[in-house]
Amino acid sequence: MSDPTTRSTAHRLAETTHLLGAAIWLSGLVMGGVVAAIIFSTTPELKPRLGAFEGYTGDHANLLAGYIQNKVFLAGDVLQFAGGVLCLGTLVLLIARFRHPVRRPLGAIRVISVLGAITLLSYSLLILSPRMAQNLDTFYGHASAGESELADTAREAFLADHPAATRTHSTLAGLVLIVFVSGVWSVSGAPTTDRPIQKRASKPKGRAS
Repeated sequence: MSDPTTRSTAHRLAETTHLLGAAIWLSGLVMGGVVAAIIFSTTPELKPRLGAFEGYTGDHANLLAGYIQNKVFLAGDVLQFAGGVLCLGTLVLLIARFRHPVRRPLGAIRVISVLGAITLLSYSLLILSPRMAQNLDTFYGHASAGESELADTAREAFLADHPAATRTHSTLAGLVLIVFVSGVWSVSGAPTTDRPIQKRASKPKGRAS
């Protein structure tokens, strides 16, 4: 009988693609936080005054940082979407085709983490991010027109969602990290199937002479 822990090439490819998806997903999350920390700490030192927003009386350093960071978050959302699709698709394949051990603790953690992360990603991409992007676009529109009070109102509406966005991204990063670690653990030698290992049939005894 073949070794139950032996993986086929297709199985190894599915596991590798799953890890790649988790890595891409995590990179999209980490990238946004790292770039934000750099940009928002650097732009005040430059004391910029932006010609496109000359009539805006508010802080141009934060305006510039936010304008750039918005592009970074958009790129991060694309990475997250791509990584999420890869993770979910390969997990379905691992369960349906290769009988990923969902009844074992590690397998259950992996599945729950992927589903939880997909749920949060859907909330972020479909509800939270569009609402924040709309408020940000309204802010830039009023700021470019020199309507500082209206711009600040839109900015406050954007900032009201910021704590929720921070919590969502932090929780997402934690879940995706668990997905990645559990995937590495799985390919490192954890049981690959829920199928019970069958005992070898005992040899029949020979007839007495």
